[in-house]
This record gives sequence, C-alpha cells and structure tokens, in this order.
Amino acid sequence: MIKRFAIFFTLALLMNASLSFGQIAGAWKLVGPINFPYDSSYWQINGIGRIEQIKFDPLNPIKVYATSSGGGLFVSNDSCHSWQSTGTDSAGLGNPDGAAASVCIDYTNDNILYLSTGDINYYSENYGIWKSTNAGATWTISNNGIGNRMAVEIIMSPSDHNTLIAATDNGIWKTTNAGASWTEKLDSGRFTDMKFKPNALTCTIYAASYSDFYVSRDMGETWTLIPLPSPQRSLQGGGRIGVTKADTNMVFVTYVGNDSALCTPVLKSDNSGMNFYVVKPADSCDLNGYDTNNYGQYYQGNYNYCLIVSPIDTNTIYIGAESIWKSTDGGVHWSTGFRWWQGVHTDMHYFAFNPLNSRILYNANDGGVWKTTDSNKTWYPASNGLSATEFYHAASSPINKNFIAGGTQDNGGLFYDNMQWDTFVGGDYTSEIGMNETDSTLFYDLRGDYSEDFITDYNWINLPQRDSTHFHLAAFPPSQTNTAFVADSDIYRTVNLHGNPPVWQKISGFNTPLAAIASSPVNANVLFAADYNRNFYYTKNALSPSPVWSTYTAPGYTFLGAQIAPVKSDSNVIYMSCGNAVYRSRNRGLSWTNVTANLPLAGVIGMFNDYYTSNDAIYLATPDAVWYRDTTMNSWLNFSKGLPNTSQITNLMQYDDGSAGSVVRVSFYGRGIWESPTYRALLLSVAPVSTGGQSIKVYPNPNRGTFTVNIQNFKEGSKIEIFDLLGKNVYAAVLKNYNTVINMNARANGIYIYRITTQGGDFLACGKLVVEQ
Repeated sequence: MIKRFAIFFTLALLMNASLSFGQIAGAWKLVGPINFPYDSSYWQINGIGRIEQIKFDPLNPIKVYATSSGGGLFVSNDSCHSWQSTGTDSAGLGNPDGAAASVCIDYTNDNILYLSTGDINYYSENYGIWKSTNAGATWTISNNGIGNRMAVEIIMSPSDHNTLIAATDNGIWKTTNAGASWTEKLDSGRFTDMKFKPNALTCTIYAASYSDFYVSRDMGETWTLIPLPSPQRSLQGGGRIGVTKADTNMVFVTYVGNDSALCTPVLKSDNSGMNFYVVKPADSCDLNGYDTNNYGQYYQGNYNYCLIVSPIDTNTIYIGAESIWKSTDGGVHWSTGFRWWQGVHTDMHYFAFNPLNSRILYNANDGGVWKTTDSNKTWYPASNGLSATEFYHAASSPINKNFIAGGTQDNGGLFYDNMQWDTFVGGDYTSEIGMNETDSTLFYDLRGDYSEDFITDYNWINLPQRDSTHFHLAAFPPSQTNTAFVADSDIYRTVNLHGNPPVWQKISGFNTPLAAIASSPVNANVLFAADYNRNFYYTKNALSPSPVWSTYTAPGYTFLGAQIAPVKSDSNVIYMSCGNAVYRSRNRGLSWTNVTANLPLAGVIGMFNDYYTSNDAIYLATPDAVWYRDTTMNSWLNFSKGLPNTSQITNLMQYDDGSAGSVVRVSFYGRGIWESPTYRALLLSVAPVSTGGQSIKVYPNPNRGTFTVNIQNFKEGSKIEIFDLLGKNVYAAVLKNYNTVINMNARANGIYIYRITTQGGDFLACGKLVVEQ
C-alpha cells in the first residue's frame, strides 16, 4: 500500500511539474509609474496619466472612481490618496485602447457600476456601455440598443436606480431596466455634458451639445431646445454646465467658442434653464486658451474644457482648460493665478468637489488627479497609483536592469532608476529611444538629436540633418562600443559614438523609408535592414568605408511594418516579421521558412532573441500580447499571463544577463511599463521537490548534457528517470553512490523532468532539468 501510494504521489508531482514547466506563460507585474513621478524638469508641471472623469461613491464618499483615457477604471478607497486599477485590466471590455469615458455608481448598491468606453477628450467611441455587479472586478456588456456610442456622462434617477440616462456622441439614451436595453430619447446632437438639477428627487436634467442646450423636465423622456442669447458663432466647440446646491434654480453654461475673437461665452439662468442671460460675453478673453488675449491662438477646443460652481457660494465658479480660471462675482470677471505650465497640470477635463468637505476641489487632467484646499492658490497631485501613463516609446537598458527611459503623452520624458520614476522634460515626448550595451545610464533620442545620461547631462549626437523625415531606427553592435547605426530612408554609421560630437557617414543608397534594421550580436560587420516595399538588405562589411549590400525579396509583404531578430547562437539564423507573419532563415535571408503557426492576425511591433539560449528562443509582441517560441516548440506560446488587455503595447524590451533576474518588458499606451521574468528565468526559478528529509542536489542545471546527482543519505539501488515534457521516459540509470555523474549528451536541447526513487520505488525527488548544448 505504501509503495502504491508513493508511485501515485510521484506521478501526480510529475504531472504537475510537467504542466508548470510546459505552460509557463509569463508572470507580469507593473513597473510603473505607480507613485507620482519626481519632477526634475524644472519647467512644465509633470504628471502620470490622462484622467477624463472622477466620481465619488454616493454611499461611501471616501471611495472615488477615475476613468482614464488608456488604462480603464481606477478606484481610490482613501479620498484620492492612493489608487488601484479595477477589473478592467482583465475584463477586456472589447476595448482596443483602454479608454474609459464615464462612470456611474448605483446609490442603492455601490457594487453596481456602469462604465462607458471611449475617449471623451478625443471624442471617439469604442464598445459602448458595460456593467459590473461586483465593484468592477468583472464586467458584462450593457449596450443593447445604444450600441457602441460613447457616453460623456451617465446619470441615475434619484427615485429609481434602474433608470439611467446617457448623453452620448450621438443622441441621449435612456434605460429603465438597469441597462438591459436602451432607448433613444433625443436623436440630435453630439453631446458634451449633462447635469441633474441639484435638488432631491429631481426630474430636471440639463444637457449641452457641441452647439445647443436642452432641458428635460420628465427624467429624460422629452427634451426642449433652449435658445441662448449669444452670437451663434460663439456657441460651438462644446458646452459645459454648472449647477449648485446653493441655489438649485441657478444654471451656468459656457461654450468653447470659435478660434477667433468670439471665445468662451458664459451664460446664466436663474430659473432652472427656462431662459439665460450673458454674464461673460464671447470675446477675446479666451478661457480655453493659453493666455488671456491670444484670440484662440493655441485653441484646443473640446479636448480640454470643464466648469464647476461652488456648492456653497453661487458667485464662485471655476473653468479649467489650459489653466484654471476663477470668478468670484458670478462669472463676470475671471482671473488665473498662474500660467498654463505652472501650478497644476494643463489640459483640464473634469472638476469635482469633495462631498465631505467643500473646500477641497479636485481636477482631472492630462497629468492625473490634482486637488486644491485653498481656493485655487496651490494645487497638489492626488494621483499615486494612477498607473495610466501613455507611453509613445520606451527602451530598457540591456545591461542595467534598473534603467528605463520613455516618452509619454503630455507627461514628458521619464527615467526609471532604482525604483524611482523621474520626469526630465515635460509635454508630449514622442521621440524613438535607443540604448546600447555599453552605457548603463544613457539613452539616445533619435528625433531630438541628443543623448542623455541621468547622471551627467545632455550631449549632442550630431545626427545628419533631414528635410522631411527623422531617424526612428537604431542599432548598436554589442561588440563595438563606439559604433552605432541609425536609419530613416538610408543608413548612417558612426564609429565615434562618444565623440564630441560624433561623426556620421551615409553607408547605403536605398533612398526609401526603412522599416527595420538589426546588427548581428556576434559580428558588427553584419547588418540587416528591410524597407516597406518588400526589400531585404544584408551586408557583411558594415564597418568598411563603403559597405556592399545584397538585396533580396523579403519573405512577406512589409508595407505594414517589419522586425528583424538575429540569433546569437547561430550567426546564420535570423527571424523576420512581415506584417502579421513571421519567418526564419538559416542563411542570412537567402531563403525563409514560415513559422507564423498560431500567431494572431495582428502586426508584430517588436521581436528579439534571448542571447543566453541555444534553441532560437524568440520573443515577439503584437499590440495586445507577448509571444514566445523556441525550436523545441511547434507553435507560439502566449506569454501574457498577468498583462492588462485594456491598452495597446507600444514597445517590447529586455534586460537579460542569463540569470534568473532576466526580464522581458513592454510599454503600454495607457498602462505604463510592465515586466516578466523571461521564459528561461521562470524555468530556473522553479524549485525541485523532495521528500523524506532528503538533501538531494542536481547540478549544474542548466547543463550541456552532463550533470551530477548528489544524495546526502544515499540508499543502494536508487535510480533516476528522465522524462520529456510529453511524459516519455527518455533516460534511466541506477545511481552508483552519493555523487553520481549522469551523461545525456545524446539528448536534444530542451527541458526535461527528472524523478529519483529508491530501489523499492519510493519517491525521493523530482524537478526540472534544462539541457543546453
């Protein structure tokens, strides 16, 4: 009985080990930014991510929700001191870019949430409205009738929580069955704001579109267009509404206006929207612009505009756009305490007062969530945990695990150094970034024409002047520390990269936009390139004064892009993606084999070889997943376990020193930067299993087919069996003594499972074995 139980236990362990080793699908975690980045730019206010709306939980006002433009829905349980992502990371929401427009919380049960996808700021729709009944942990679609429309606002009837009204980019819609179905109630207008009249059990709703103002007195069943006393040219660009509990009959509405002298009129009603009068005329004082008298010179329209009225003082009004403006006389006169780059992050989208303390005002903007407690004099970020950073591009040092650099949407260029994120320049930072295998604290800006060392300072890299294009590709040969290649429509080389300044030489005559370049990891003379016209280029003398190029037809169409990944263990092997397909060559591009297999029909945006393997270990990224394959596999492994699926991947990166600390990284447009141990590192991190108090060692592991089994309490007749990942027994031997050398040189590279038992079959140990010859 004991023997049979031991055999059963061993088989169970073996099966579990096989599953663990054979189906390692990544172990992704967020690198950040998580806490609000430190700002060393010393000029423009920095940020963490673009937030479109914030809403307080009506049952628990210290709980706050924030919708982000690229990272889904976030929640704070401590009045905005810290934030966490909700279940939108894994829900998908049918959403290719993570945009969450608006949220509504059920006042009878705050586990019930309604969320509209889409981007309010860019006024784009995605997949309509979704519903959660468990506080955002999981979501189901709730767009029957309303379709994919983006709701700029969703409000719930104060007398019936099953009735909701949504103001959308195409009409106003209503549900009376908690989102099971929606009916259109107003079929005209691209709506930009909607508010309840702020009294108990109200049925009055105000709605503003791009150019009109409507009122409903019957909970959204019917709507009346209200004429507004302002030049029609000024009533455009998107309206915003303000109401106040200090006078529930008072309504303010303002419009962006046009980009001439008819800017940002402010109108007021004292009778619940029956009629309005002008308090600030449409004039050159542009509350939506960068300055007071710029006549809309830097007009950004509906993208950034918001209005709120103090809940305790009808004369105090705030408008946010590029700066925050304040009126203390009911909207007649306006002032701002600081310029657009000062005080608080620019591009404001939404205001909210703390329902527990009317002195605290929050603003959602391109930099996250900010708050003031002194009536707009000073603002502070309240954004720790709002990991919604939109990275255009990023790069990870291949030799310094703690160094990452990236460029973001309106939150500047960021360094990551030893667990700290630092903003080194503000604004939109769209440059492609390169890093080499020599300088552990330096990156190269291919568009800005400089390098930056976060320990020292900027250095001009003297890139050749371009008339209409910029450099977006770079290759750094690992074996040549002072050499680099950059490319746009041709390839340029420097052999004094650290010079002051470097000198560049044109080494090709392609004269066509290039999609990819790659340098051999073992021979700096070998350089590959591809253009968008299905041409593949190869030279074996890239360091000569005049390299000779061979041109072949690429294995697939490259008009959608291409990636090239040379393999270090065999300098003749390269992988190449052509749009959605992936190919392998054994002869540097003369011929190709299609290895696309089970990859989805999605463009490959990044690809590289793990240099510390001998089995063609390849990682690639599509916009929504990371994939892995080596020569022991017939198909690609989806290596995305733990990755959010709400945002799009923009870059694939690696830090790899061959150890268990090696990582794969990706940047997202909307969810920051994430990392996972490499496939190989995950294998190395799986500990062997032993029993009976035995001290058993199998080393080295990985090995080249020869290894030692050490058993402290050796028993005569003990044996080792080795299985492949399909469970086939490929080797067996009796252990001779406490220190037995095993030779498996005839076995193929790969991952195996070993099992050690006594002569009688009692289980002693099992674990993984990695053979790399």
